[in-house]
Amino acid sequence: MIHVYDTRDSEINKSVNQAYYNFEACLEYVRKNKEKIDLFVKNRKHVEGKLMCISIPKDIDINVPNVQSNKGCGKKSRIQSAAEIVYKNSNKQTRRCSGCGERAPHNLRTCPIKLAAKQSSKAT
Repeated sequence: MIHVYDTRDSEINKSVNQAYYNFEACLEYVRKNKEKIDLFVKNRKHVEGKLMCISIPKDIDINVPNVQSNKGCGKKSRIQSAAEIVYKNSNKQTRRCSGCGERAPHNLRTCPIKLAAKQSSKAT
């Protein structure tokens, strides 16, 4: 079985293992002291930057997003399928409402005349 970091070069593998050992030994040494850990992290970032030719910018400009939406809040209307859009745009006649007798996109349950009559009877 080949290790993930195995480069098939014994000298490099030896150096990598030694570097891991040195890093872990340093970390174990400073582990119990907050000030030393902070210094260790600061110096480690400095060393990483030197090795990888990375420079940390002095000013970091991060723009805050203008709008934040809560979890679960999706779109206000659902996305209609192609069949629904075609059906809506077709010239097919709608069903006849048994409440008002009109050809309209409502039925007896949702008939505006019946609903208005029901509202007025509740009000009195």
